[in-house]
Amino acid sequence: MLTTTINKSSGTLMLRYLNKIQKASLLLIGLMVLIASCKKAVVNYGQQALTDDPNVIYMDTMSVDLSTLQRDSFVTSADNLFKVGIHEDSVFGKYEATAYMQVGIPVNTISGLNNCTYDSIVFITKFSGASYGDTTEPFTLNINRLSQQIKPDVTPIGYNVDALTYDATPLGTALLTNTRPLQQKELTVRLSNSFGTQLFGMLNRNSDTTSNSDKFNAFFNGFALTGKGVNNQSIYYFQNIGVNGGTVMRMYYTVNGASPVPGYMDFPISPTTYQFNGYKYDKTGTLLSLFTPNKWQAIPSAQTGNRVYLHSNSGLYPVLNIPSLFSLKELHPYIKVVKAELDIYPSLQNYGPNTYYTLPPTLGLQTVNIDSKLIGNWVNEIGVTPAVIQNGDLVIDNINHIETKYTYDITEYVNSTLQNGIFNQAPLVLRPLNEIIENRLILNNAIGNKSVKLKLYVLGL
Repeated sequence: MLTTTINKSSGTLMLRYLNKIQKASLLLIGLMVLIASCKKAVVNYGQQALTDDPNVIYMDTMSVDLSTLQRDSFVTSADNLFKVGIHEDSVFGKYEATAYMQVGIPVNTISGLNNCTYDSIVFITKFSGASYGDTTEPFTLNINRLSQQIKPDVTPIGYNVDALTYDATPLGTALLTNTRPLQQKELTVRLSNSFGTQLFGMLNRNSDTTSNSDKFNAFFNGFALTGKGVNNQSIYYFQNIGVNGGTVMRMYYTVNGASPVPGYMDFPISPTTYQFNGYKYDKTGTLLSLFTPNKWQAIPSAQTGNRVYLHSNSGLYPVLNIPSLFSLKELHPYIKVVKAELDIYPSLQNYGPNTYYTLPPTLGLQTVNIDSKLIGNWVNEIGVTPAVIQNGDLVIDNINHIETKYTYDITEYVNSTLQNGIFNQAPLVLRPLNEIIENRLILNNAIGNKSVKLKLYVLGL
């Protein structure tokens, strides 16, 4: 009996001892779990993915609304380029550029040189190296005489929508074939001899018309440069101001004597601020025909074939809006976006071996206020520096063309938008940093083929 009692007692004691150990172990394990749960994972943005933090959630399904903004007009008198030609684009329509300029009095004179003979008169300009379209097609460049005097207080000058009248018969014509603008430097176009001899006679007799700027400009209003390729696919850029004197009208003559001496005099483009490029647009038959000419206007992508457009010399720019951001506030009142990236994938219609076009190398992303026309302190006419959020450099996928994109970090913009509220949201506009050259871009917004992707890493859900 005693043995049995002792065995039961020892068994009970042993069970009690084991229970205490198990309880202590469970308590220790629970304490360790509690401590671990209070320690938040460190997010190292440079070395580990943001999604490694269980408190940060990755989202890439948030929609971005797209539209195309058309500016009513923009300044072209500061381009320092003559843009000449016609380009027909199945997407953007027909685009024609004409360069207008005033010519100043000569920088030297032949007064007193009585024994001079007129030789010729020419228009000399320089290739800038830039062009648009197909410069292998034959191209006719015309140097036309303005029939309208440039008067800044009366004549509309300096903007893309401005135009001046000119004589239909050119003073001079040049045929360009297989031109390589990057390799060719100078272009000389011979002008009408009847015009040259008339001007030479005025110079030879020291007429005040050739020494007084106002009188000279009343006599000779200036030039309009027009051009046309065989297939309407080429626009040339010529240099207004150059290191070697820029564009001039030059008269050649000979000083007669025992040994004839050749000479010349230059009539500069002056003042250069009067020189501008005027554009004509014909969007007939394209989705962009919805735009009213010369009107500040924004049209959603749904009305333009689920696409939006950039063409700086047509005044067209893609606008991005993210109203769905505020749905995040419904999930959590103290939400914070730790990182926001915007990827923009150009449509394949933008570039490639079978097109004339290339992608803009860099695109600035900045805010836009469509109603007040102030584009994030954009408008150069008021002398304010553009407020660019970030510049997106282009990365090209030359193999599959899948990862060709511009990338932007818009974290600060997103958090500021969430803080300021939906009524203070400022849409974004894509704008090339160099608007003087042609910039052409098409973005898709169709379901399953969207060009714009917003990636969010969110804390606080």
